[in-house]
Amino acid sequence: MQSNNYPHKVFDWKPYIKVIGIGYTGESVINYMIEYDLNDADLIAINHKDELRLKNNLHTFYESEFNIIICNLSEANVSSLLYDISKMSHSYGILTIVIATFDENLFEYRHENIIKKIVNNSDSIIIIPNVKECHASLPTTSQQFYARDKKVVRAIRSLICSATKNSIIAHDFTDIRTITSVKGIACFGEGSASGENRVIKAVQNALRDLQLNEFQRGICKALLVNLSVDDDFSLEEFDAAATLISETHSCKDEPDILVGLLPCEKTTDEAYVSIIATGIEVEAVLKK
Repeated sequence: MQSNNYPHKVFDWKPYIKVIGIGYTGESVINYMIEYDLNDADLIAINHKDELRLKNNLHTFYESEFNIIICNLSEANVSSLLYDISKMSHSYGILTIVIATFDENLFEYRHENIIKKIVNNSDSIIIIPNVKECHASLPTTSQQFYARDKKVVRAIRSLICSATKNSIIAHDFTDIRTITSVKGIACFGEGSASGENRVIKAVQNALRDLQLNEFQRGICKALLVNLSVDDDFSLEEFDAAATLISETHSCKDEPDILVGLLPCEKTTDEAYVSIIATGIEVEAVLKK
């Protein structure tokens, strides 16, 4: 969709991406992205204290094809700004993915209203709760936030690499848009493994990390999958991974599955798999 007031580029093979972090969590994620040199997108950190000024300057977010917006729903005074930016972005035909975190271990009922509003005014919202990973240099509470924010960064990397063709087996942005613009909640899972059958084990770990029950798998509408393996990788492993994912999520209406192969960042033989499952209904995820 084009706007006479705020035109943006025609969709092409390498879209213009903005990653917009709102509040303290958003700023933390942006800082980690800078640390890891993820520079295929414009990075914008927003302090919610500047909410009024930002609302008057929302046009700065029009000039892109793909906006990824990060926010912690448990932070005070961020939900309205998150909603305004996502609604504006989506209304201008920009692929708009919201990544929402929260401080509790479960997605609670009090988040339902804002989640439903975001679902209706974005292409998808990825929910990432706390994770149980530890970091020796941080106190217990900070460990969860540290691990969660790093997981958000890895989810963003998966989206950006898929959309910018920084991958060995890549897809058109149109395909990425189709997979990720399925209305509803999305979940992100990741897994790694080494040794014999490493890819299959990594896929199994990623599917386990998704934490989708049988009902949620049955209504999942699309899957964006990225593998990251060293050069000693065969097409047989690739096909086996795709088959396992398809069989795991087989249902009456089988989901669309898009599988990509990203460059390996490590020198070990470890295989890494990330999966974004989209199109899940709010009621199927909400814990009451």
